[in-house]
Amino acid sequence: MAGGPTLANEIARAMRDSPLYVTIPAVMMTIILAIFILDQLSHGPLKGRRSPPVISVAPVWGGMVAFLAGPMRLMREAMPKYGEVFTVPVFHKRITFLIGPKVSEHFFKAKDTEMSQKEVYEFNVPTFGKGVVFDVDHTTRAEQFRFFADSLKSNRLRMYVGMMVKEAEDFFAKWGDEGEVNLLDELSELIVLTASRCLLGREIRETLYSEVTELVHDLDKGMVPLSVFFPYAPIEAHRKRDKARKKLAQIFDKVIQARRESGASEPDVLQTFIDARYKNGSKLSNDQVLGMLIAVLFAGQHTSSITSTWTGLLSIANKERVFPALEEEQRKIIKAHGNELDFDILAKMDELHFAVKEALRMHPPLIMLLRYAQSAFEVETTEGKKYTVPKGHIVATSPAFAHRLDSVYSEPDTYKPGRFREPNAEDKAAFASFIGFGGGRHGCMGETFAYMQIKTIWSILIRNFEFDMVGDLPEPDYEGMVVGPKHAGCRIKYKRRAKPLGKRGFTASASSQKTRSGSKRATMPITAEEMTYDKIVRVTDSKQRLAPRDGTFYGAPPKTWAERELETVDARELEALDALFETYVEGAYVEGSGLPTYEEALAGRENLRERAESERAASASDEGETVDSASESADEEKETAPFVRVPIRDAAGRSYGTGRRKTAVARVWLAPGPGEHKVNGRPYDEYFSSPTVRGEMVAPFFVSDTVGLFTAVVDVRGGGISGQAQACRHGISVALQNYDPVFRPALKAAGYLTRDSRIVERKKPGKAKARKSFAWVKR
Repeated sequence: MAGGPTLANEIARAMRDSPLYVTIPAVMMTIILAIFILDQLSHGPLKGRRSPPVISVAPVWGGMVAFLAGPMRLMREAMPKYGEVFTVPVFHKRITFLIGPKVSEHFFKAKDTEMSQKEVYEFNVPTFGKGVVFDVDHTTRAEQFRFFADSLKSNRLRMYVGMMVKEAEDFFAKWGDEGEVNLLDELSELIVLTASRCLLGREIRETLYSEVTELVHDLDKGMVPLSVFFPYAPIEAHRKRDKARKKLAQIFDKVIQARRESGASEPDVLQTFIDARYKNGSKLSNDQVLGMLIAVLFAGQHTSSITSTWTGLLSIANKERVFPALEEEQRKIIKAHGNELDFDILAKMDELHFAVKEALRMHPPLIMLLRYAQSAFEVETTEGKKYTVPKGHIVATSPAFAHRLDSVYSEPDTYKPGRFREPNAEDKAAFASFIGFGGGRHGCMGETFAYMQIKTIWSILIRNFEFDMVGDLPEPDYEGMVVGPKHAGCRIKYKRRAKPLGKRGFTASASSQKTRSGSKRATMPITAEEMTYDKIVRVTDSKQRLAPRDGTFYGAPPKTWAERELETVDARELEALDALFETYVEGAYVEGSGLPTYEEALAGRENLRERAESERAASASDEGETVDSASESADEEKETAPFVRVPIRDAAGRSYGTGRRKTAVARVWLAPGPGEHKVNGRPYDEYFSSPTVRGEMVAPFFVSDTVGLFTAVVDVRGGGISGQAQACRHGISVALQNYDPVFRPALKAAGYLTRDSRIVERKKPGKAKARKSFAWVKR
């Protein structure tokens, strides 16, 4: 009857008249009942198609309880009973698991319009921030990933190796001759340093205080299984995560703001984000740059530190079976390439690559990969059963579980790096057999960087240390979404090798770095301002080379001009040069008169040769030989004598170089400094506004590993912007060589010391252009 009492009105009146302790539970039960009803209605059976089996759990919250108890435990219990495809109900959502290569193909190959990342990885938004990565649509996210991918191209990766070696050398030089460390703690700290230097640049590396390692650790631990469903739940892990992000934001924000205000340009990912432009011409906001920086640091640290730790623990635990091959590989590499480490040399370390890959197979840091089904799709199991996964399901696959299937890998619970060796590589048997870095359309962009980083660290460790385990291998710690070894079980013993593998190790103990007393020559310190060498030392096969007293700035000492040229010098000439070098040392570092000029050095050498000729002539006369024959011999020796380069600097410690390209001429003065280059009186990043053109100018500093050590003042005239930048590159290379010849081999190999003399060919009479004829037209 109109206006009469209804059921809803009666319920509302009853709730108003009821005590609060009765009303609240009633409301909660009503909500739970509504969720249950909506769940059943929205996930009903597909008409005419077979849905994946749903595991048997208590209604509403049963799936959540099973999931929070541990995804690995859930999969271990469900797969034998339900097979490779099964669904877990979690409140109003459905998570369908696809276990194994056979059923995972669509997961990795589908387009984003079919299998989306955004909906399932939104729990990362509190960590990364608003407006970046998983808080934007697919098109915007693809453009943001392009910004990151541009900074990880092979030409950039080649520059990073020296920085990694430098960080690792400095870090492990602090270790004693023997001791005990927690490998996870040590490598986590080192990975933060290397990732920050290579990815985020000089300022971030210098701003990273010791607390940053703990801040990134809190971000890692802020991702727990509950975060997938309730990323803002008021739990302790989330509170620490939010606090850590605010502190990291304060550190990064200062650098971003200073970089924007100063207009300075650096060769790092930060600069890539600042200079990045979307297709519509807009740029990233300050907050977006900050969010992407945190995402980069997060992605570059937590997975690499865990994988490098597992690589070490598993290799040391299987020391008798695995380590000999790793050591032998390093010996062969050193024999072929010396102590240098670069991108190409790391690529040749197959045994170490397999060791890292096998550690990642057994213990991937990300135990689950997720997608959101934008449309229904069909899968077929190895037993021939076909299921249709409905639209709206969260789809999951597990590298940790799939990598342990005995149908894919032989003895999957045994650490066997050789399983990846061709021609019988087990991971190549089927698509998606190895998914440690994801796969298909969404493979990890940082895969090459991660391998390079971990191989650099363990190359240095294997060459310089011997290891033993302290106790048994630790179990995986499944408390966080990023799974590593349990902290307490990561302790190892180390002992510095009495004789590092190869001719010379990368690092040395504190006692071996002291200057030897009683040296006949004065000590020549190596600093950023004066990269000279201590003394000529004798090595194998009577060959002599210049050896630095300390390490170089980035990695192992580069090949010096002496390694090539002194090998061709005979004994008498070498003795004369050695004596001349003594006088230079005494004058420069004892009397304080400084090094001789280039002309004075040549004149001194000519005097030595004339004196040697006179002595030989006198000796030949005593023995009955003619002076003419002695002179002829001296002339022949003079013609074959090698050209020895010496530093050329003015009284202010500057070097000079002239560079040319087309009609552009650049005059460069180079001096030790922070890298604040000026071109025609203006900051170089202002004069060369294009990042590509600007990169041409500063390329010599990257090749010679001297970024941030020198400041160039350039006067360039003629030509266009591109020609001027390349003329600057040529002039800077010449100036670097003049400052210290040690830079010459790297610069010469890159072709920067050779002038590109190509010019635009003039137009010819009777021609449309220089060589192009006019088109024939029928009249």
